[in-house]
Amino acid sequence: MGVAKDGGRGDGVKAGRVLDPEARRRFEALALPHLASVYRLAVRLTGGAQDAEDLPQETYLKAMRAFPGLNGSAPGSSRS
Repeated sequence: MGVAKDGGRGDGVKAGRVLDPEARRRFEALALPHLASVYRLAVRLTGGAQDAEDLPQETYLKAMRAFPGLNGSAPGSSRS
């Protein structure tokens, strides 16, 4: 068994990249209402529920990691 890509913790969150409680609350309020849609899209893209199970989780982890860098002023914009 090898070392996890997330620094060995195995939980998918890189060390030092954990959101503060307020940022996590904001992220969850924005992202979680769309989880079912993301899962349905993953099922369509992969052709089956079993293959699709990990895709929403990986997608949300990537979005959560990027969330602190977004300034919210415009879709797709980020801080300089």
